[in-house]
Amino acid sequence: MKESLLKVALITNMVTPYRIPVWKALSSFDIDLNILTLVESEPNRNWNKDYHGSKVKSLRGFRKYMPFFEAGVYIAPNLFLEKEFTRSSIVILTGYENPTYLAALIYCKMTGKPIVLWWGSHEKSSKIKNRFFLKLKKKILDQFDGYVTYGRKSTQYLINIGIDKKEISTGVNTVDVEKFRRLDSMFVRSGNVRKFLFVGQLIDRKGIQDLIDVFAEYGRPDQTLSIVGDGELINYVKIACKNTHNIRYLGSVNTVEEMAAIYWDHDALFIPSKAEVWGLVANEAIAAGLYVVVSNNSGSADDLKALFPNRVIVFDIERRDGLISALMEVSSRNILQFNADIDLISPSVYAEAIAKSIFETAKRRQR
Repeated sequence: MKESLLKVALITNMVTPYRIPVWKALSSFDIDLNILTLVESEPNRNWNKDYHGSKVKSLRGFRKYMPFFEAGVYIAPNLFLEKEFTRSSIVILTGYENPTYLAALIYCKMTGKPIVLWWGSHEKSSKIKNRFFLKLKKKILDQFDGYVTYGRKSTQYLINIGIDKKEISTGVNTVDVEKFRRLDSMFVRSGNVRKFLFVGQLIDRKGIQDLIDVFAEYGRPDQTLSIVGDGELINYVKIACKNTHNIRYLGSVNTVEEMAAIYWDHDALFIPSKAEVWGLVANEAIAAGLYVVVSNNSGSADDLKALFPNRVIVFDIERRDGLISALMEVSSRNILQFNADIDLISPSVYAEAIAKSIFETAKRRQR
């Protein structure tokens, strides 16, 4: 290992498979990345634990998952005994709300170690509305030395609460899109868009009930809606499948290969979320050659619409006819016959934004 590598400690809730390609891409920027996780997995996530060579260590401590908040409370006192943390040149946190995150922030402020916040929340996804807690949140976020965000909405949120734009590096949140790329020879269907898809947790926040209701009433007889996922509304979905001949439930999918094959068999993906930090299935669907119909409350909407204006349809979730109009619009389009330039949303592009934040933050602290 080169001595010149910048030692970076990343503290995050858990290892998520979509983050691993981004972490690996960071290695090309002379960064020695060590990941410290607060938990190996959470009850609402069913992911494998293949870290693909990333240096990962799970911290020991108290762990309590809270389903209502879709988050957990984790206390890891042994963090301060981990040399990956104490000997790092800079620290990245993926949140601020956990006691361990706050303890790491205080430690960095006391020792003068630069600290960066990897931020994804935005106005529509934030659960904090109380004025007192918003002030407290702003005070905490002000303590970081630099920021890297998921995209435009999360950057604007930080600016709105008073963070200096010069300290923010804006990325485009993504996955390993190459695994979902559809070969040109696989574009075999033609005509109007007919095969729709929903991928995600079957919970109210994801808008699955609204999508089913709108499709059942306004979908054409030659169109189908396929649903992939699991969650508390699974019975609602199964009943809808029985009552509507062209709605299908495909169950849960656990491998990239299976998921890619499902994308390739469809024409458009719907993300009708009432609140969504990003919605990475949108990136997957674009790579797979689908249209993406996404609510304006999803973090991905602005960035992906700007990058792929002819493939992304954004609708206003607050409008009563917003989803209906979006369904009508995508139904009038012809099935896509070629791939998008998915290099625009590659892990290396996102890693570049993260590396920029790391090195610029380190430079500011040296002045």
